[in-house]
Amino acid sequence: MAERAFVIEGERSVADALGRGVLPRVVLVREDWAPQSSVLPSLMMAAPVVRHASRAVFDSVSDVETPAGVMAVVPMGTPPDPALPLGLALLIDQVRDPGNMGTLIRSAAGFGAACVLTTASSVEPYNPKAVRAAMGSHFAVPIGPFDPPWSDRSRDGCTQIVVAAGEAGVPPEAVDWSLPSVLVIGNEAHGVSADIRSIATVSVSIPMANGVESLNAGIAGAVILSDAARQRRINGVTSVAPERSGTSETERADDD
Repeated sequence: MAERAFVIEGERSVADALGRGVLPRVVLVREDWAPQSSVLPSLMMAAPVVRHASRAVFDSVSDVETPAGVMAVVPMGTPPDPALPLGLALLIDQVRDPGNMGTLIRSAAGFGAACVLTTASSVEPYNPKAVRAAMGSHFAVPIGPFDPPWSDRSRDGCTQIVVAAGEAGVPPEAVDWSLPSVLVIGNEAHGVSADIRSIATVSVSIPMANGVESLNAGIAGAVILSDAARQRRINGVTSVAPERSGTSETERADDD
């Protein structure tokens, strides 16, 4: 991760990245790859480096059981700036399953969150399984660490910290999501960390039918984000989500 880059695999993922203007550092193609997409080969012409590899070499570096024949190394986006206006942010705390991490990132992008923040105790958001579960959403919403500047922002008294709890919380529709808000999704078994609980201003719980256990972190986050987005639409409030930056080597070179 020191290179500020990660790997995406498959035609859809590579096409999504290129279609959003993300310039890969390198595209790797298996020698027997037969593209199903009519668009991807032309999009790949924008990549500065395209390498071809034998089946044995390609499959040895692939992270999936059945490699699709194309992958790319792409730059990470610029982390969100805590000084920017905030509508609705998602904070992922102590979530260690990469599938849930990817689902939460995808839900945040789909329901208009301004950014996604992760604590150090969570799985890496660029974990290969998380990247696959997010289905291209890493390019649709800024992602960054819940570092000291963001922690200070959360304690500014102007931002409500809404913690998802298994029980004993108000339903999501009882929260005023028009306020600057950080929704916190924690570990399914242990919830959120003590540090996060200490700054929480409200807890929410999803009402469940009798006898049904609580939802996993990914689904619970999607349900709450959906309800928050619905309420914000009704109230005419839109999220403040800066465009993903730092997506190309050219842009980065211009900034140096």
